[in-house]
Amino acid sequence: MINTESGEVKIQKTIMPKPVLWWNIVLFLVIGVILFLLFGSLFWGIVLMLLSFAASVFFGLIAEEVVDFHAILLLDPFKKGRRVIFPGLHPKLPWEELEEGSKRSLRQVISSVGEENLPTNDPAENMKVHLTVHLRVDVSGTPKEAAENFVRFHSIEPETLKAVVRKEIVKMFSKYYAEHEMESLLDANKIQNDVCANNDSKIKELATRWGVSIGIILDTSNPDEETKKLKRTPARAEALLKSTEILKRKGEDGTGLETEQAHRSALLLDETAEYSEERFVLDISAPDLKNLHDVSLIPPGTFGKGKGGHK
Repeated sequence: MINTESGEVKIQKTIMPKPVLWWNIVLFLVIGVILFLLFGSLFWGIVLMLLSFAASVFFGLIAEEVVDFHAILLLDPFKKGRRVIFPGLHPKLPWEELEEGSKRSLRQVISSVGEENLPTNDPAENMKVHLTVHLRVDVSGTPKEAAENFVRFHSIEPETLKAVVRKEIVKMFSKYYAEHEMESLLDANKIQNDVCANNDSKIKELATRWGVSIGIILDTSNPDEETKKLKRTPARAEALLKSTEILKRKGEDGTGLETEQAHRSALLLDETAEYSEERFVLDISAPDLKNLHDVSLIPPGTFGKGKGGHK
């Protein structure tokens, strides 16, 4: 599963080691002999042996049942070995035990979803990408390959597996982004296909190492806010220059703004511009208003915006 989280789950056959079957046969022959010697009757010996066999199966002593679309690990404490059992009822040794936490759904998908900030070939430009990585145990090969993959998949905690695989995938995307300009990094589907194609062998190696199939989805790829501001600056500067020139032109009455006035007026017309000015030359004289002590002022360019000052 590369580049998608979909795909059918193959139900594998369980590989049963021959010693498992032979050990169970030997054990019940021994039990049968013991029962025959105790009761002195072949009939009751066989009956009791069959009853003990049924009880052993029912209580999971010599058999283990695995529900559909699941698998488990059986641990042999003497040999320190593990073997995988896929769906169905399968023989087991009396001393084999279910490894804790090993029961896993073969349809379980572990997903890592998040945003990454990746630099382009221009250090001043960065792309914000939303990347999703899906992981699922790979049971698509032969029964032996599927069993080996399940053991590898179970050897690491899900959260750790997510972090490890995502880190490697992000490295692949980081390298691609660092080699391209921002303008060519806007098509998420193309980038996703390019990165997966360029790193096909690495992704397969990573998948084999952990026994998983890997799904990679690049949801979005857009410039981050700082890069957007950086790209808007030349366009805004050109618009400001054009506005200034228009404001300086003489109208029908033969008048136009001076260069400095036109520049300030153009800034005030730009809603995104951060502009402030505290330069006022005032000469207030009101000899007839002896009780005047406050004057409300409206700075130029702020009329109608509710801004004012006091002096």
